Amino acid sequence: MSIISPSRTALRHQFLRNNDYQPEQLEFLANDMSLRQYFRLPQSQRILMDAPSPENPAQFIAIAHHLKELGLRTPGILGHHIEEGFVLLEDFGDQTFSKILEDSPQREASLYKEAVRVLKYLHQNGLEKPAFIADYCLEKLLTEVQVFMDWYWPAVETQTTYEIAKQDFLGAWRTVFSNLPDLPHRLVLRDYHVDNLMWLPAANAPLQQCGLLDFQDAVWGPVVYDFISLVEDARRDVSLNLQKSLWEIFLEEVPSAQQSDYRTAAAILGAGRHVKVIGVFTRYALRQGKPKYLCHLPRLWNYLKDSLQKPSLKPVHDWFEAYLPLHNQGIPSV
Repeated sequence: MSIISPSRTALRHQFLRNNDYQPEQLEFLANDMSLRQYFRLPQSQRILMDAPSPENPAQFIAIAHHLKELGLRTPGILGHHIEEGFVLLEDFGDQTFSKILEDSPQREASLYKEAVRVLKYLHQNGLEKPAFIADYCLEKLLTEVQVFMDWYWPAVETQTTYEIAKQDFLGAWRTVFSNLPDLPHRLVLRDYHVDNLMWLPAANAPLQQCGLLDFQDAVWGPVVYDFISLVEDARRDVSLNLQKSLWEIFLEEVPSAQQSDYRTAAAILGAGRHVKVIGVFTRYALRQGKPKYLCHLPRLWNYLKDSLQKPSLKPVHDWFEAYLPLHNQGIPSV
């Protein structure tokens, strides 16, 4: 349910009137794990993004324009008030890849392959780093995995001193991240998975049939990050056979001598993402009172167990063995 303050509602309605839309038509659509909320104007085929401070709608707009200039499909920007945090967007409809997969599971392979082709196109064409995009630096990676210690650890562990465990945890990840293989860096959308991909069958060009959403937190980093977030999705299983096929497509232009580096980097970045998301889902359950996301934790733990078998992740594997044995982890009580 939308959490709406009276003052925010008044600002929203005034923005719509200023742009010749009727607030009475507004229908709440969704919110995400940030402060952003989305509303639909069904008669006008528009989406209203409501992104109050400290959200940064200007960054969303800049990245949307950049992706569009590269030839990818993002929602058209039809109006905005940056200071108040409102953006009017083209309405892509309701056909997310995830919804299609619920209704037509036989399309799974074709949709995932299309998603990989879009990623490859981005990597092959977006060669220059935009001035407004930050690097996916070591400190940013460490800040993300720290969410696990800030939220999951206190929910399950009361015996060990937090500060000691946290210091060792971040030290292990610092060692692992510092030894990432040197891969090409490109735009990393960071939440590239089937919930954020839209099927737009009316588009003319094949790549235009895949609409991109939720890219406002994009950074400049290793090319494998978005790929591993797609194939090791926190919310749904992707079969090993399909993963194998997708890896083959993703790596088909990569020299065979370099492919092991891609897989090693994917294991490291994937493990870091899974740890972060375990923390984020726990935070969402405890702080927002929405425990439904906790049902995904067993899947994330399984991904993490597999990743931590890799020699490149031994320092993190050893931390879990010492502090939180993987076979004992599950869903925290809420």
